[in-house]
Amino acid sequence: MDHRVAVLVPAYNEGTQIRKVIDSIPDYVDKVVVVDDASTDNTAAVVEECASISDKVVFIPLSENVGVGGALSVAYQWARDNDIDIAVSIDGDGQMDPAEIRHLIEPLCRGEADYTKGNRLWNPSYWKRIPRIRLIGNAVLSLLTKMASGYWGVIDSQSGFSAANRFALERIDWESMYA
Repeated sequence: MDHRVAVLVPAYNEGTQIRKVIDSIPDYVDKVVVVDDASTDNTAAVVEECASISDKVVFIPLSENVGVGGALSVAYQWARDNDIDIAVSIDGDGQMDPAEIRHLIEPLCRGEADYTKGNRLWNPSYWKRIPRIRLIGNAVLSLLTKMASGYWGVIDSQSGFSAANRFALERIDWESMYA
């Protein structure tokens, strides 16, 4: 692949899942950037171990919890400042299939889009992995988001599975995004 791709993983108390997430990232990805959002479990230790084994893994520990948006903002800043062409965000809990990253980045690689968003609900096998109450909450929030925004084609608005190219990375003020 002729684009430098980084997968950005905000993580809070994902010690039981984060290694599986890191290990499942496709080989064509250049960097896996894990931002530990001041976890109180062993997330930091697991990610540090992964980073000591592979220079592909970048570990960014935060000293205080800033929430998933704040942690993701730190990861996007890192991607922008380290000449990443495409930054893909996934959650640290393993609910997103890294094999689907290729589908998110293809339109960016072809220059057809600056940003893409995944849909966890497209594949019924995910329905079994997501708690029922979260599926219902997701459906309600997605409907409200569609009504407020007018973007009726976005099915899973609550999904953090997305990709942004360099154009988008350089035009957003990540430092003040979640300040």
